[in-house]
Amino acid sequence: MKTKLLAGLIGAGMLTGTALAEDSGITFVPDIGLQYKNLSFDQNINIPDSANASGDFSEGLFSVTGAVTLVYDKFFAKLKADQTLGSSETESTAPYAVDDAEIERSDFTFTLGYNVWDSVNVFAGYISGETTIDPKGGGNATFPSVDVSLADLEPNYEQTYEESGFFLGASYGWGVGNAGFMSASLAYAFMDGEYSDNFSDPFKFEGDSDGFSLGFTWTYPVNDKFRCYADLRYQKYDMSADEDNSGNFAGWKVETEETITALTIGVQYVL
Repeated sequence: MKTKLLAGLIGAGMLTGTALAEDSGITFVPDIGLQYKNLSFDQNINIPDSANASGDFSEGLFSVTGAVTLVYDKFFAKLKADQTLGSSETESTAPYAVDDAEIERSDFTFTLGYNVWDSVNVFAGYISGETTIDPKGGGNATFPSVDVSLADLEPNYEQTYEESGFFLGASYGWGVGNAGFMSASLAYAFMDGEYSDNFSDPFKFEGDSDGFSLGFTWTYPVNDKFRCYADLRYQKYDMSADEDNSGNFAGWKVETEETITALTIGVQYVL
């Protein structure tokens, strides 16, 4: 039975499986994976006494993922981090970053969970994510405008979107005969969001953000210690920010939506 639990300790902090109550030992499970994700970014800025500004981008990113899980009886805890392998260049129409831009993404999750019954788990935790938009610049913009790249005026210009907060969720797992173990998870996050830049006249918008995650994981036990897995996950973050902490853009409102669809292939080892 504990094999089922370990088989599901894979996807993005969403754990699935069955615990072995009679096994009172502590088990450590590190895993590492390579991930391909598509990041879609859509933003609208409501500017008082002016037309709204909007823009977006969509880009594929490669990331490395690493995690360590601790299992004790029916309880589990997991630390997980994702980081893009360098940056990926895309064509952006996001306000103030209408340019070819380099995109980076990083994520961190900490999860605590409990096996309620058989292959049903509940969990809660903390999540933090950051997207960096780095326009290349080199154009000939001569004044700040939402439909140009501020990197034309300041070469080191970049924008950062962050969300962090707490999540709740549940998961369920089932065996697929000799083909391994499947699990599904669903979670909802309550977060704070921040959108800022490093321009000489900077903006820093803060507001509420919420998130949704749906994931499916297939795990195959090569032997008692070594497992391989594939994890497919959809995540969506929505931020509404109308608090400008820079004091430069009173009355502005920023709506930002990020959608991430990720496929992770990795390995897990039971210590």
